[in-house]
Amino acid sequence: MWRATSNNQDQGESSSRGGGGGAKWSGSLRAGAVLATLLGVWSLRALQVSSAPTAKSWVREDGHVSVVNCSALSPPPDTQFWQAMDRCYDCAAEPSCGFCQSTLTCVAGNLQGPFDRYQVWCSDWIPEAEACPVNPQCDTITDCGTCAASDECVWCASDASCMAVEEGFGSGCKALVRAAVSCE
Repeated sequence: MWRATSNNQDQGESSSRGGGGGAKWSGSLRAGAVLATLLGVWSLRALQVSSAPTAKSWVREDGHVSVVNCSALSPPPDTQFWQAMDRCYDCAAEPSCGFCQSTLTCVAGNLQGPFDRYQVWCSDWIPEAEACPVNPQCDTITDCGTCAASDECVWCASDASCMAVEEGFGSGCKALVRAAVSCE
């Protein structure tokens, strides 16, 4: 069993992960969880810790501690889209983190989105690693017809190259082709 704690956590307050007993809950969290259970409405939001940690720790019963600083898993600023998306899997694989595709950042959160205390708005939240988009490898395609037929790729006629749609519109290409019939 794991128990979540934070590095600046209020005394006696934590939430459990992985089920089972042994977790310490603050009175308001315990009451909220009991009320939510009695009403038949369960939300992961009830498991949030009220303090604002900068890093989240998961502590196993054997004393092993795993500390995750979600923001450290973010790509550097000005990283190309697919290079930034390479960080999505590692970020979203952490139980206390999720990847915001709209800002290309790793943020502490849960299945519903970033924790409110971080005041991060995210229109494209990815809470689980399996949901991270896969690079379509457009740069390996060498002809216009095949490239433009792919929904994820766009052909740049001015330099005869194929690239991901996300890259194409910021690339400075003078003639983007999205439809295979336009290649003829």
